[in-house]
Parts: sequence; C-alpha cells; structure tokens
Amino acid sequence: MKMKIYLERNNENIEMDFEGKIEILLNKLKIIEDEVVLIKNDEIVTSNDELKNNDELKILSVVSGG
Repeated sequence: MKMKIYLERNNENIEMDFEGKIEILLNKLKIIEDEVVLIKNDEIVTSNDELKNNDELKILSVVSGG
C-alpha cells in the first residue's frame, strides 16, 4: 500500500512508496522544513518522525503576516 501525501502549497494529492524519516521525504520533495506543518494520520508531528507506506501525511504551508 502506498503512502498518501497532501501538499497544500500545490493543492495536490500524491501517492508514493516511502518508509523512513519525514525529513528525508521533505528533502526529496524539495520542501523546507521550517515552512510547513506536518500532520501524520491526523496528529501533528515533527520531521524526526518515521513514516510507513500505509501512513497519510499532510504537508501544510505556514502563513504569517504582520
């Protein structure tokens, strides 16, 4: 079973085979860790968390203003 990933910045859903730390996935997708909030299986996580192929990951953009 492939992992489901939602990329908010592109409003895109992708599926891929991946197991390992989220930080490795972010590097692979060319996403800067400090610019996103990570939600794995409906829980906020850090880039140090591990992913498995049946996980669902949402990568949400951080928006700030002044």
